[in-house]
Amino acid sequence: MWILVGLLCSVITLSWYLLFIKKFSYWKERGVLHPPISKLFGNVKQTVFFQQSDGELYHEMYQKYSQFPYVGFYRIRKPAILLRDPELIKDVLISNFSSFSDNGIDIDGSNDPLIANNPFFTSGSEWKTNRNYVAPSFTTKQMKLYFPLMQIVAKRLVRYLEDSRISSGGIEAQELCEKYTMDVVGTCVLGLDAKSFDSSTTDYIRFAKQIFSTDLVTTINFILRSVAPSIAHFLKIPYIPKGTTNYYQTIIAETIKYRKENNVIRNDFLNTMMDLQEKLGSDNLTGDKLSGHIFTFLIDGFLTTSSALAFILYEVGANIDFQEKLRSEIESKMREGEKGIMDYETLHDLTFFTSFINEALRVHPVIAFLTKRCTREFVLPPMITNGKSVVLQPGIPVIIPTFSLHYDSAHFSDPIKFDPHRFDEKYDKIKKGSYIPFGEGPRMCIGQKFALAGIKAAVIHIILNYDIRVNNKTKTPLEHNWQDMLLSANGGLWLDFIKR
Repeated sequence: MWILVGLLCSVITLSWYLLFIKKFSYWKERGVLHPPISKLFGNVKQTVFFQQSDGELYHEMYQKYSQFPYVGFYRIRKPAILLRDPELIKDVLISNFSSFSDNGIDIDGSNDPLIANNPFFTSGSEWKTNRNYVAPSFTTKQMKLYFPLMQIVAKRLVRYLEDSRISSGGIEAQELCEKYTMDVVGTCVLGLDAKSFDSSTTDYIRFAKQIFSTDLVTTINFILRSVAPSIAHFLKIPYIPKGTTNYYQTIIAETIKYRKENNVIRNDFLNTMMDLQEKLGSDNLTGDKLSGHIFTFLIDGFLTTSSALAFILYEVGANIDFQEKLRSEIESKMREGEKGIMDYETLHDLTFFTSFINEALRVHPVIAFLTKRCTREFVLPPMITNGKSVVLQPGIPVIIPTFSLHYDSAHFSDPIKFDPHRFDEKYDKIKKGSYIPFGEGPRMCIGQKFALAGIKAAVIHIILNYDIRVNNKTKTPLEHNWQDMLLSANGGLWLDFIKR
């Protein structure tokens, strides 16, 4: 740990030295405003000293420069830019995607083998190749096969809530949802029962949560990767802790071996990927790539989905009238269906439910900001009236502050208010680029359908069996915790589940 602290101090010292070689002039020369700089740290001093998260920094800049379409800043000495204008954001994510095709995160494959082929991290032409490998696993046809598996886990969740020892004194929603989503990805990805409801925690969950741990070492590593990526790369600081990598590599390898030796065929992600490997050949879709794609699905489906589901359950409990409306819509659609069963197709008929989830993801975007990187020269409009256009050069990091956009009254009237009806018939009027909980464009979240199906399965089964209320352990009004790498709630989300 102290070695990492020492290395961080070395980075700071080096930055101080470079101060005397070159001044901060990049944005000034281009007529772009930026916050006052620290001559040693640029605009990330408070981040370096753990006083402010990246998300808080970007939200602060977004609010301070409210009259401008974008604002420049410095990650120590590296110039970067934050976009405020939804039209510009739409250009970056969709219309001029080819100029911003990279997500701006570089991975050392030898150091992080399980995410080296993750479609989110890969750049150049590789991201598209890797995305095409996994895309068949997220089609509507495949979702219809996953959804019954999700419902089995949802029923297990309902049984878990029946235990008075569990529910007495309230239940922390994030921990509850982690159990659910780990069991969902376990069965849909690997065909395994993660047994998350059988104990307070499991190795599946423990190792997965290490990725977003907030302990000192992980935090220092994150800061180095954020403000000094070249140093982090040189020091071979991984994104995924070695213990997590080793654990999941073993689980995946053993599962693949068992299926091959016993000729096991199952309608899940692993089976789809094994079929693809057989079709393409192991030279094209190697064992490492196969394991990496499986790991990506496991972790993405567990961490982000559990956080989103926890916030959604909170809003169900905090808005009793909406809860009753949700229940009424669900019960009505189930009566219309065959044998009173909810299937995947029927989910799309739950219009208020969809609006409710959309609003919950607006108020509680799990990821506070998106990162992109300019890959080809792009001309920004003038920052100020009668100003000059700005040529954005390849390599410049671009920040899209999701949280800030979702809370901007210019895009959403009374943004603090939780109002699902803003996503009803008015949905088409929401500015493109102002609502992006899953990203947008060619590199938007490929697992969106899977995440939403899993969330809906859980909420449907809970709401048909329980009334949800906010427990008094929950701090209200709710405060978002920016220090976690995924947005969470200060003090947790404590809920009561009352048997109907």
